[in-house]
Amino acid sequence: MDNFDLLGHSGLSPHRGTILRRRAMKRMIIAASAAICGVGALAAPTAAASGATECTGTLSGTYDRVEVPAGAACILDGATVTGSLTVGAGSTLHATGATIGGNVTSRDAATVTIIDTDLGGNVRVTGTTGRTVIGSKGCQVDPSVAHNLMIKGSSGNIAICDLTISNNLSLMDNEGRIGVFRNTVGNNIKLYRNSGPANRLRDNVTGINLDCKGNIGKILLQNNTAKKFLGQCIS
Repeated sequence: MDNFDLLGHSGLSPHRGTILRRRAMKRMIIAASAAICGVGALAAPTAAASGATECTGTLSGTYDRVEVPAGAACILDGATVTGSLTVGAGSTLHATGATIGGNVTSRDAATVTIIDTDLGGNVRVTGTTGRTVIGSKGCQVDPSVAHNLMIKGSSGNIAICDLTISNNLSLMDNEGRIGVFRNTVGNNIKLYRNSGPANRLRDNVTGINLDCKGNIGKILLQNNTAKKFLGQCIS
């Protein structure tokens, strides 16, 4: 064993002491690097600056709020979100068998697909560049939307199928084909200023008005029920 004096000197030769000090420093650097890497490996899913959980892969547990960052791909596979869900620009969302207690807000996403999912708040989807599908897979179950569902300013095709919506269903300023099939809407279905080639509404039950105004493409109606048919929805 080497004996060190109070100044840290030992009986080692200067050359050997330098080597040992270098080896000790190397071990310290390796240990620190491993600790840092270990912390990073446990950081998924990550938390956004707002405190919400960021979804950049697949989530299947229970979460307070969820955000899909811009450009990310998010899958909610049977997940429960007790609060809100926010979908960023250029991102893709695929929710199946999930429950979302709060509002769903999507702005300029690439695609939005919400299948067999109960929605407790308002749903507002604007500016989607690809397809928007909200409803049921194979039309086997009846998902619900507690308040309002609005699809606005999207350029892709839109399908709304087999939903129970407490208040209003609004489709405005969209460019793709629109299909609205077998929905039950408590108040109004509003189809305004859409420019796609065809707007199909079939087997829907509306509590108050089925209202179509300023649409460029064909309005194709079949077996819909409402207190009043207004505008282009007057067959």
